[in-house]
Amino acid sequence: MATTILYVLANVPGLSPAGITLLVCVLAVLVTSPWGVIVTYINERFATDVRATGFGVGFSLSVIIPSFYAFYLTWLSAWIPAGIAPVVLLCLGGLLGTVGALMGPETRDVDL
Repeated sequence: MATTILYVLANVPGLSPAGITLLVCVLAVLVTSPWGVIVTYINERFATDVRATGFGVGFSLSVIIPSFYAFYLTWLSAWIPAGIAPVVLLCLGGLLGTVGALMGPETRDVDL
């Protein structure tokens, strides 16, 4: 859904300012909402003795690679249209997040 909205924002000409505002708000909610769960999961994933260190390292490492998105966009734009490159990165990020969540251990009944 978020990729569709991003595609529309980047490639559909003539959107009204109200339409753009609505789409950006919906996109922001869809893309940033998972961080509420992700931050909590990273925090609760580690035993209490190393929780602060685990959270700091886990959270910091999770934002290093994505912070170079400008380079990825430039690289992708050599092969695909510039209006589609961010959509591809958003889709790839969603897939990587899903795979990472599925690979992670179940912590529901674990005593940390």
